[in-house]
Amino acid sequence: MNKESNTLIRLMIAMTNGRPKSSRDLAQEFRMDEATVREMLTRLAERGYLRRNTPTCDGACNACPLRQVCAITPAIWVLSDKGHRAVIAVGHA
Repeated sequence: MNKESNTLIRLMIAMTNGRPKSSRDLAQEFRMDEATVREMLTRLAERGYLRRNTPTCDGACNACPLRQVCAITPAIWVLSDKGHRAVIAVGHA
């Protein structure tokens, strides 16, 4: 497995803790440039492993599970079903 594939898998594994992640969250966690992380997330999404979850606001921010990240970034990434299966296949779920 090449270094890029390994990093893509690690990004997906990092997203399995149940909390949606922004590119900023992942860039900090992986000590990478945010633009690089965004490119990787886009690549994973194009391959069907992730999906963008752009929250809609109904004004009930205190009850929203995304309240900590939605004001920070417009794009929140979550694993797709295919992404969950891939993480399970590599033994990390």
